[in-house]
Amino acid sequence: MSLTPERIISLIQQAIQSLALKTNEYQELLIKRAQAEQGFDVAYAARILELKAEGEPATIIPMLAKGTKHVAELKFQFQVAEAMVKASDKSMKNLESALVGYNSILSWEKKAREI
Repeated sequence: MSLTPERIISLIQQAIQSLALKTNEYQELLIKRAQAEQGFDVAYAARILELKAEGEPATIIPMLAKGTKHVAELKFQFQVAEAMVKASDKSMKNLESALVGYNSILSWEKKAREI
């Protein structure tokens, strides 16, 4: 399949639509990431307070708190949400690069037709 100007314009339109969808997805992922972080932070802080009240040594409280199954699960969910945000961001950057590439090809194609 050759890259005619019409085909390049079609690819540009598809990339723009994909980028719009990815932008919406990215916003949703940011909200999920923030919620996961909040859930982890609240559970972690609560567990720290519980361990202090139980008289655990201050030096090991953070490690014990993170080792609690519930807190560890919330931290895992936060890390997954963080990774999803990063993957979505990379996907958007790839689409932006494709748009730049398509625009360059289209410009070269126009110049070649003028010669």
